[in-house]
Amino acid sequence: AADIYSKDELYRTQINQLDQIVYMYNMIITSLNAVEEPLIIDSIKKMDSILESGISILQWKSIKVNDFISRSLKIVEDVYKVVNKMKNDLQKTKDALEEFNKPLIERKIKSVQPDEYFTTHQASMNQNHNNIKIIGAGIVKLIKETNDCVKSNKKGKAWQEYQEYINDVMIESISKAICTSLKTLNEFVDMNKKRDLNYYPWFEINVQLVKDKILFYPEFQENDDGLS
Repeated sequence: AADIYSKDELYRTQINQLDQIVYMYNMIITSLNAVEEPLIIDSIKKMDSILESGISILQWKSIKVNDFISRSLKIVEDVYKVVNKMKNDLQKTKDALEEFNKPLIERKIKSVQPDEYFTTHQASMNQNHNNIKIIGAGIVKLIKETNDCVKSNKKGKAWQEYQEYINDVMIESISKAICTSLKTLNEFVDMNKKRDLNYYPWFEINVQLVKDKILFYPEFQENDDGLS
């Protein structure tokens, strides 16, 4: 008992370090999905190999306990940092894609001439296209950083499947953005909203009576599909 008491501070330090190892290890194992784990499977196997002696061989009185804890803490911490980098890059990618999830079409608080609207709309679309290029370049950079971190063969199956996973994330986000814009457009042309006292027409059309003709500005042209 006296011997244990004399090593109280040592045991406390060892327990704290072991708690850190357990916490980080559990986070690694539980947070990786089916396409992420293969990217660092070699590191996980190496980590498990080092930890095995602490499970099946070493005891508190073993002379190699401190060496085991130091080696285990180092390998687990290294893998933990890699996993965190992967997760952070993925979240940054999702956050960047969320920038797309806004209506690509807008209405002013008053009716406007069609020419005026389309000029403003075109400027807005040009800005959106520029933003898409910037966001796309940022996502490509994040994916490269992830690959540099996990050191995965770009032509290997694990990395190819991870890229497909990222593609699915991007497709889902873009589809969500398209639905948002379509929903907004549908609300703009919803005929039921005409009953709202605060409703105002989207476009301003001028009507003039010239002799026996009714003229519209902008002009309406009739084609096979109807008026345009």
